[in-house]
Amino acid sequence: MSRYARETQVPTDRSKGEIERLLRRYGADRICTGESGVDGQGFVQFELETRAVRINLPLPSPEQDEFRLTSTGRKRGAVAARDAWTKACRQQWRVLLLIVHAQLEAIENGVMPVEQAFMPHLLLPNGQTVSELIMPQMEAALEGRELPKLLGFKGTS
Repeated sequence: MSRYARETQVPTDRSKGEIERLLRRYGADRICTGESGVDGQGFVQFELETRAVRINLPLPSPEQDEFRLTSTGRKRGAVAARDAWTKACRQQWRVLLLIVHAQLEAIENGVMPVEQAFMPHLLLPNGQTVSELIMPQMEAALEGRELPKLLGFKGTS
């Protein structure tokens, strides 16, 4: 199965610039994109309709076997390994552009408000995002429990 933007040739800096321009077009302010070599993540941060948003983008580690080794298990040269890793990073940034664009369109068209569209990524006063605060608690709450039945679903169990 093909993954979105798997073969993109768009450099990551161009994708970051497109994200920034897109956010400005939809009224965002205080826009920042970047990458952290420490934790291997990219990010986009901005303010939209008085809400601060930070979307973290997990980037692959260049040490992963998929970059260091070929599909047959042979060791790749340094240049080939770097090219494979760069390709994966380009793809991640294109995916983030798609996500941000979709959410902004949903807001623009009244499908959902900013708070709902970007809820997991809303910044709290302590600097955490909503998902960073909630996910550990949610995982603990759901562990070993049966999910609620969907409304209107009449199962046979």
